[in-house]
Amino acid sequence: MTADFSQDVGRAVLNRDATVYPTLRDLIDSGYMDCQGKVVAGRRQHTCNLTEKGKEAYVAGARAWKQAR
Repeated sequence: MTADFSQDVGRAVLNRDATVYPTLRDLIDSGYMDCQGKVVAGRRQHTCNLTEKGKEAYVAGARAWKQAR
């Protein structure tokens, strides 16, 4: 897992004022996710996907989690 990802997620988890939207924004700004928005039935909806960088970080995190258990 990259140090940047660990620090980004750590800040998000430790920030008591955090909600899902600032966390998603941080992941997008850090290049781990890409989100596209569209309007459906008058409401804005977003579809988010992991980028290659996000997929690599996810795999590394899952591997570390499995070893820690």
